[in-house]
Parts: sequence; C-alpha cells; structure tokens
Amino acid sequence: MKPSLLSVLLSASIALSAPAGPVPADLGPTLDRMAAAVLDGDAEGYLACVDAADPVLHKEQENWARDLLLHRPEAFSITLDPGQWTMQPDGSVVTNLAMTWTMPRARERSVGYPARFVQRDGQWLYAGEQWVHVRAPGVEVLVEPELRNVGLHIAAVMPSVRRRVDDMMGTHTDRVQQVKVYRSMSHLQHSIYLSYTDPLGGWNEPGEAIKLLGNQVQSGRALRSLLAHEYGHCATFDLGPHATDMPWWVLEGVAEHCSAAVTGSAGRGARRVDDWARSGDLRSWEQLADFRGEAMNHQGHVYAQGHAMIAYLDQRFGFDGVVAWLTAMAQGKSLEEATLTTFESAWTDVDAAWRVSLGAGDAAVEPASAP
Repeated sequence: MKPSLLSVLLSASIALSAPAGPVPADLGPTLDRMAAAVLDGDAEGYLACVDAADPVLHKEQENWARDLLLHRPEAFSITLDPGQWTMQPDGSVVTNLAMTWTMPRARERSVGYPARFVQRDGQWLYAGEQWVHVRAPGVEVLVEPELRNVGLHIAAVMPSVRRRVDDMMGTHTDRVQQVKVYRSMSHLQHSIYLSYTDPLGGWNEPGEAIKLLGNQVQSGRALRSLLAHEYGHCATFDLGPHATDMPWWVLEGVAEHCSAAVTGSAGRGARRVDDWARSGDLRSWEQLADFRGEAMNHQGHVYAQGHAMIAYLDQRFGFDGVVAWLTAMAQGKSLEEATLTTFESAWTDVDAAWRVSLGAGDAAVEPASAP
C-alpha cells in the first residue's frame, strides 16, 4: 500500500537529548587514533575507530578510508566543540565535530557537523553524523535538521519510484534503501572522501546510501527524476559484483533511462545528441568510459550520449535484452563480450547502426575526436 503523507510525517523522528557537561575526556584517544591513521594513510587503522553497527555507514567509511591509500593529506585534524555535548537515549554521545585538512598542492578545506560516538567494549567509536530520520516502507531518509521538509518529500515519493525502477530492472530486494541529504556541497564531498573536489548534486556507490545535495532537491516531476536516476544506479549495482566496472557512460545512460521512464520524458539532451551527430561532435565510447580518466572532460556526453545509446538498445532489442546485457557486464564480461553474447552482434556494428539511426550517416561512423 502506498504510504500517505500523514504516515510519513508520523514516522519522522528526532532523537531527544539533554546537555551533559563537558565533552568526555576519554573521547580524545579515539580522535587521536583517527587523525594519526588519516595522516599515515592507514585505512585499517581508521576503520578500527568506526562503529560497524550500521552497515551502510561502515561501507561509506570503508570507501572513504580506502581513498587514503591513493590520496593522503599533508595536514589533518579533528576537533570537538569544547562546550556542551548531549547524551542520547541509546547511550551515544553527540557533539559538534570539525575536520580540517590540506591535500598536496591544494588549499585548506574544512567541514563541521553534529557527530555521534558510541561506546563498544570500553572504547569510543565514531558513528557518523547525527541525522533526523524520516521513514517510509522500504526507505529511510536521513537529513540534517534544517532539511526535515525535504526528507518528508523524498520519503513520500521514493517508494513508488523504487517500485517502478525495480519492475524495469527486475531487481526487487528487501533492502531498506537509505537516502542521505546534505545541506552543503562541502559536506557531501567530504562524505565521499577527503580528496573529492568536483561539484555534484548526487552520489551513489554499491552498499552506500543515495547521497543528495539538499538545495538541488525539488518536488514533483523533478524530484521523481532525480530519485529515479540515483535509484537506477542502485538497481544496476544489484545485477552483479562487477557492475561498477562497466563503462561510465553505460552506468549514467541506464540511470538516465530509468529517470526518463519514471517521468515519461525523453530524458536530458536527446535533441542535443542528434545535433552532435549531424555536426560530427559525438565522442568515442572509449573517451566516455573511465570515471577517473578522460571522461571527466566530457561529462555532458557521458550522460546524454550514454542515454541515447541505451534508449536505442531498448528500442531495438527490448529492455529485457538491455538488462541481460547489463547483467553480463555486471558478472564480469567486457562491453564487447556482453554485446556479442546478448545481442549476437559485434559492438562496432551496433555502434555504427546507432550512429546511422541518429542521421549521422556513414560520415559519422568514425567517432569524432575530442576538441
């Protein structure tokens, strides 16, 4: 049964708290260990200071810590508000936390938020942000207090969006889908990892929550579009353990296609792709494949050109065929192998036919190089 807005409102919860004096002195060793592990690039040492009770938070922190193996800050510190802290009904402690860091050849950055700490076996462990929780069937929305109304909107819309995408992808699960909404870009970036600096409005990785920037969350059709895109990623990740190894344009193209299906729109950039085809301004798929490589220079093409190809495959082979193709890649096959085994065509032939379908003709079968 679709939840009414009233039921969503009643499920909103804010933990009661009471001032409890100065911050506990025995939190200090935990903060020291966390800071030392970050500066040493010691992912395991950092995770030893993180509470494992919430598997979503722990996965996010695992990915956060793994980035330290590649991008270690030159300076890093954690400080707590020396004033009041609060004891929660579950025995956890909440206090304002600030992290400040400097990556090599970069400016100093910082972020602050109310953070939770819990005691396990006599030591304090970091338990992430203190959120306002809004719940609906199969969904848990976690927001900063100022964004409570945003959380209510998401909780009211997300269950129906999830059902629609799961029906498309055949990925019905019993998982409670978390959505975290951040008040600032800097906080959202920090939640990914310390080295992340690119502007973004949403983020999703396997095992993590859907992460959204609060000031970009709208209502109505725009909200359904955003949630369908992000949950499209979740459904794709459910297809197999190698889903994130797919080319970036595939992942974003599928998410855009889910968004278009839920909202009944053609998706972003359909006309633009036709224009690119006519002007010879399409990119090669190799240019759009690597999230950490050249594709970052062609993000508009990643989304729009990727969606145009997914829409073409849907029209030509049916979406069940597209899901089989995605599943083959999620199970470890390359793009070329998955295309040959699923569609019984070479990828180069499929690509050429797609370009002709756009009106590009023979002259655009060879992809244009990047400017």
